[in-house]
Amino acid sequence: FKGVGIAMFTISSLIGVYYIVLLAYSLFYLFASFTSELPWATGCTNSWNTPDCTISAQGQIWINGTWYNRTEIRDTELWNASKRVSQSEEFWKHYVLDISG
Repeated sequence: FKGVGIAMFTISSLIGVYYIVLLAYSLFYLFASFTSELPWATGCTNSWNTPDCTISAQGQIWINGTWYNRTEIRDTELWNASKRVSQSEEFWKHYVLDISG
């Protein structure tokens, strides 16, 4: 039964690490939310944003620094929906996790 104790220790350690990571992300977002303007909602002009950052508001869409009417660009190359990401997703990937690309 020696293996059962090792397995319990391993599983408990992994769950503890998982919990600590979730707690760290929660605290990061808590302290980031104390600013006057939420950093993940400040638009697509931040240092961590890429050209694929998109803002959607009231029938219009922000792509590469220009507002477009959503119905006008639906079938164009600008509207490659598989490439478009929200500003909050870019904050998560490129600022919090510091993933380049």
